[in-house]
Amino acid sequence: MRRAKIKVPGSSGNVGSGFDALSLALGVYLTVDISITPSPSHDLLIKYSGVNEALISMEKEVNLITRTMYHVVQQCNGILPQAKIQLNVNNEIPLSKGMGSSASAVIAGCILANELCNLNLTKNQIMKYAMEIENHPDNLAAALFGGFVVSSVDSVSGECFFVNTPVSSNIKAVVVMPDIAKQSTAAMRSVLPEAYTRGDIVFNLQRACLLTSLFFKSELTTTDKTTMAKMFATAMQDKIHQPYRQALMPGMGSILALSQNILDIPSLFGVCISGAGPSVLALADSREDHVSLISRLQISDFGVSVMFEGEDDAMRKTSGTPAFIAPEICMEFVPFMAPTLLGIFESIIFPEYPRFFHSSHHNITTK
Repeated sequence: MRRAKIKVPGSSGNVGSGFDALSLALGVYLTVDISITPSPSHDLLIKYSGVNEALISMEKEVNLITRTMYHVVQQCNGILPQAKIQLNVNNEIPLSKGMGSSASAVIAGCILANELCNLNLTKNQIMKYAMEIENHPDNLAAALFGGFVVSSVDSVSGECFFVNTPVSSNIKAVVVMPDIAKQSTAAMRSVLPEAYTRGDIVFNLQRACLLTSLFFKSELTTTDKTTMAKMFATAMQDKIHQPYRQALMPGMGSILALSQNILDIPSLFGVCISGAGPSVLALADSREDHVSLISRLQISDFGVSVMFEGEDDAMRKTSGTPAFIAPEICMEFVPFMAPTLLGIFESIIFPEYPRFFHSSHHNITTK
């Protein structure tokens, strides 16, 4: 029997002013443990544990991981091994909460196809096939590369371009998940206008450039805390999607307004809707106490059900070359070990959350 493990992080898309462009990997994971047993014919079984278990299909033609895997195999003319393949999936990423659960499943499916069929796909190719399943790059790129990611799609060729960087040790992520159901993707898109004023476009362009520069700024650790908080609070303002979507999420306006009084909360840098919501991403100063921030985020009309708070050091590392654009999959082949699991999330605060880009993020371990 051969065994392997794939581990993919969750993510937050539409970070601040970077609608459909900027994303951040999160220290919460989808893990797929694979058992491969020789058999006269191909057979695939799925077992699932973790959050939202009742919502996950075990049918291989429907499950997003295996559906993606079969798509990639077909597109690449791959041949699955004649073996019994069992996938034990453990998911820590809440579904439909703006934390990149579908992107993680798609990336896991692409890597699964690549490994089972020995396709030798580069990460650029994996992104191409992933985009055929989920047609926006920000969460996919964060799940595949880690750290803070800037992504763009060529409107003619469809090719995706991306650059990523580790995140400063002075920054930590706090994700607040309200106890409300997410609107459908169609509904969240439908509230956005077809056209924007020049003023709104310039507003976002200025702030998206500033936000990207802040994440890529190597000397950020020496920047004055007050100045850094003001810059982040400004850079995370948005006029493209948040003003329109917050009306669909009770209490969101109060949360986003915290950035207007950034100096009243010493640890807060800025807040924004995570993805299309309903969760909120708050960037915080890891050098400060977060009691005030947490109490302000837990306002009653937002109905907080879960809060993830921790150092998120997994943001600090990314895969690939020193330029952070991986020319190929960086696999680390080590003896198989059972994964360490946090289990199902409950309504608590995690004081020491998983490191932001774990060394085994989407690497495969085999035996």
